[in-house]
Amino acid sequence: MPKKELRLEDVRELLEKLCHDAGGQREFARQHGLNVAYVSQVILGRRPPSDDMCKILGLKDDGRRWVRV
Repeated sequence: MPKKELRLEDVRELLEKLCHDAGGQREFARQHGLNVAYVSQVILGRRPPSDDMCKILGLKDDGRRWVRV
């Protein structure tokens, strides 16, 4: 079964949902040792997700798109 490729907007939507489920961006960032400003910037599309964030989201950057691992 091929891994589903995600676009940047899909990654941002996933992060936003996980933040919502955690009780907000601040709580998500605290739980995962991330900076809340960075989390916000990724959701807003101002910065790409780092390798560390991709690991938290269960994703891998293949250079073009993100895939679930």
